[in-house]
Amino acid sequence: MRLDSVGAGFYPHQGQAPSALPDVGATSFSAALSAAQSSSGAPGGEWTWTESADGISHAIGPDGRAWRKIDFDKVLTPEDKLLTGWPTNHDAKAQEIAMFIAMDRADGYLKGPVTQDYLLGNSAKGLVGLADRSPNLSRLDLNRLIQQQA
Repeated sequence: MRLDSVGAGFYPHQGQAPSALPDVGATSFSAALSAAQSSSGAPGGEWTWTESADGISHAIGPDGRAWRKIDFDKVLTPEDKLLTGWPTNHDAKAQEIAMFIAMDRADGYLKGPVTQDYLLGNSAKGLVGLADRSPNLSRLDLNRLIQQQA
């Protein structure tokens, strides 16, 4: 489960690569936390979050599953925020791009600046672009983002 509507990504980690995690529709962090707590059947459903890096926390839910929480405001660089307009409440595509950037930074897959190769992909370098990773983003959307920054 991945979510972002309050600036935090939240999904079960369970030792899988991020690309292998199931993608479930967006919802609020508190709704997902409530659903996860209620589905465990554990009384009280206490969660203890441990910060493993700036803006990245881990917890073991009452059901024993490992979860990770990403604070986008801390993980996104000032350049990322400028590129995507983060935080934005009116542009779902820019918000999704920010989500991918934050998750890739948290996973260590994206270091340094966001490049055209990162956004659009580069088969010669073995890079998959965001349009290929998300059914909600097109190459046209990403090209517009690049043009806005030029």
